[in-house]
Amino acid sequence: MKMRIAIVTYNWPPRNAIGTHRPYAWAKYWARLGVEVTVLTARKQAFDEPLDLQLPVLPGVDVQEVESGGSASVFSSSSAGRIAAMMKRVKRGLRSRLGLVLDPRDAWARAAATQGAAIADRVDAVVSTFGPRSSHIIAAQMKRHRPGLLWVADYRDLWSNNHLAGYSSRAFDRERALEARTVGSGADVITTVSRELADQQREYLGKPVWVIPNGFDGEIAPPAGRLQERRTLRIVYTGMIYPGARDPTPLLKALRELLDEGRIDGNSLGVDFYGPAEPWLERLVASFDLGPLVRIRGRVSRAESLASQANADLLLLLESGSPEAAGVLTGKLFEYLAVNRPILSLGTRRGFAISRILEECGSGICVEGDVSLVKQIILGVLAGEPISWFSPNMEAIARYSRKEQAGCLLELIRGRLVGSREADEVEVP
Repeated sequence: MKMRIAIVTYNWPPRNAIGTHRPYAWAKYWARLGVEVTVLTARKQAFDEPLDLQLPVLPGVDVQEVESGGSASVFSSSSAGRIAAMMKRVKRGLRSRLGLVLDPRDAWARAAATQGAAIADRVDAVVSTFGPRSSHIIAAQMKRHRPGLLWVADYRDLWSNNHLAGYSSRAFDRERALEARTVGSGADVITTVSRELADQQREYLGKPVWVIPNGFDGEIAPPAGRLQERRTLRIVYTGMIYPGARDPTPLLKALRELLDEGRIDGNSLGVDFYGPAEPWLERLVASFDLGPLVRIRGRVSRAESLASQANADLLLLLESGSPEAAGVLTGKLFEYLAVNRPILSLGTRRGFAISRILEECGSGICVEGDVSLVKQIILGVLAGEPISWFSPNMEAIARYSRKEQAGCLLELIRGRLVGSREADEVEVP
């Protein structure tokens, strides 16, 4: 008899978000392995833009979209950016002043209750992936409806313990209580992306934890490239960016100093930022007076994003150096690994999860916030010197294939369904 698994995920094509690729890959490869897969997701709203992620429809995967009834769906595409910016400001104000965490995607959890219960009656397991929190809320409803259902609660990012959330003390307490009432009360197993995050969740929620890192899908990633000789050094960043957390200041300072010292000129290199428009980033770049060297490209299609990575001389990876971010493994890291370009990691500390994987794969260097080292690297690459820290270990990189990870996770779920608890604390790969 076929195994039947439901995936509860807000992020699903056409939503162009890094969080879409983890559940999409699981659904794709599980279906190929003979699993009957049902995906419960939401009809996307204007505030979910960009909605241009075109991935193949998956044979054998039943995708059920729930209309949440959000009023934002009536707005035009051209106004979506203004809507999203306004909503962010309102949410930040309520979070900091009243301790309220409002998310319009909560409407999806309410609207999906009946459909979730119907799915729960005919599957063996449900895998919900965070965020938003509504994914876990729906899975908790399904578990309450059918207590014998195996529930795996996945954390690509953390919920109440998220270092980027900026919760006030009251907001933190409320989110922590909601997480405890849902995941803490009902989940059978937790999955997350690194051993550090696993330790946090195990200590907080007291559940078995499987470590399933983020990864890359070799079927949709561009072919690995080779460095090309060129006059201009191209540094590329793709993805979300946050002040004080994913902060490019050390790079901008290094460029300013190199210009002032006369060691580079305006034609020596270019830095391209791809991602949502952030006024604070524009102000930061302007404060260093870098002119045309640094370009803020805004959102682009996934195909253009991947092409920009493949054609970079250095890929810029930004993450916080705070202790709370020690286990963060952004999906962007694995996209970068797949294109086989040197990765310059700023912010995260040596010994953190990102640094360990860069060293293991021979794909990059973690410089923390060392401006002098950034200058040294830039000058070396411009001079055509061999990059001593870039020697890709293709066997190590291949272990982060989403295909391999999906197979491993499926076997863990299968073992739990037959009653085995021998592998309750595991790390894949």
